[in-house]
Amino acid sequence: MKYYFLSLVILLPLLSGCQDKAPTSTQYLNTLPVPFTAPDISIKDLDGKSIKLSDYKGKPVVINFWATWCPPCRKELPSMNRAWKALEKEGVQMLAVNMSEPAVTIKKFIERQ
Repeated sequence: MKYYFLSLVILLPLLSGCQDKAPTSTQYLNTLPVPFTAPDISIKDLDGKSIKLSDYKGKPVVINFWATWCPPCRKELPSMNRAWKALEKEGVQMLAVNMSEPAVTIKKFIERQ
């Protein structure tokens, strides 16, 4: 099983998914009115290898932004792993992008899991 843990410095207005409380309303997935090309982000994995989103062009990709300090992120990791096992054979790629923590912190977290 391949599971990519990447480190990326990214600023988000809100990390609403990283609040330790249940959502107060029903959440929906919305269809985009016009197809668009995702930005070609470039990040490094924990081994320092550069990975670009365009490396996955033409393949379905699930990108999960997470952090070791985020309780909901830690809680969802087992379900993300199950999803990966189910989707891998369908050709779906899955990237777990860490929210700018040092590589040593991420590696220690992975070892404990």
